[in-house]
Amino acid sequence: MLPNLRKTPSGYVYLKTIPADLQDALGKTVIKKALGRQFSLAKEKWAELEAQSTKLFQSTRQQLALGRSAEDAIDAYLKKDPLTRLKSLKADRPRLAEQLSALYLAGLSADYTARSRQERWAHSNEPDEFTADVDAVLTTIKNAVVSGDVSAFIPVIEQLTMFRGYRLVDETGESIQTLTYEFLRAAQHGCQVLAARQRGEFAEPILPDQEPLPAAWDIQIAVPKIEATTPKLSDVTPLLRGWSFSWSASQ
Repeated sequence: MLPNLRKTPSGYVYLKTIPADLQDALGKTVIKKALGRQFSLAKEKWAELEAQSTKLFQSTRQQLALGRSAEDAIDAYLKKDPLTRLKSLKADRPRLAEQLSALYLAGLSADYTARSRQERWAHSNEPDEFTADVDAVLTTIKNAVVSGDVSAFIPVIEQLTMFRGYRLVDETGESIQTLTYEFLRAAQHGCQVLAARQRGEFAEPILPDQEPLPAAWDIQIAVPKIEATTPKLSDVTPLLRGWSFSWSASQ
């Protein structure tokens, strides 16, 4: 009899114990699947399940290890002195404006989700008040673009970077001026999207071709490597009949 294959009065059953360190993550202790009464078909399904379960165990271990790495990095970051916790970030770093723009615009998805679930507004007057606020910000952005005076938006830039674990550094004051002015493109676009939604239009932001600014505590997280197990015959057994099988840990 093949490993993890059992013969019962009602037919063949695949029964494999999930390793103890993965049981909580997968929410079960065994993988069990009826394979029918015919041994040749049961053997084919067994081979597929053996390959599936091996890959599942490997990927789950990698995900758990990555999760622990992230938690350890955040814990280490939070244990630092608040006065020294923020990492220095030069305001003239290449592509920083695009990273901050992507971070800012990505937040619009939460607004869309809240609207789709009818969770956006706390009271009936809030939509009109929000429309007035968006219009006022658009006017301020317009004036900043015309005049070059971006002082009203520098705190926004500083807060965005602070929330990601950074402190902007600019000894001359010129770099943060340029950074904020470039960021206004995203700020204006984001407000225009919100204004369109307030008019009852479906509007989605055009995201920059750049990943959002990564959090300071994520920088040092390396994706853990999981040693691959020795390949088994069951991992490469060709299927001799037309048969497909869909299986997930939730079953």
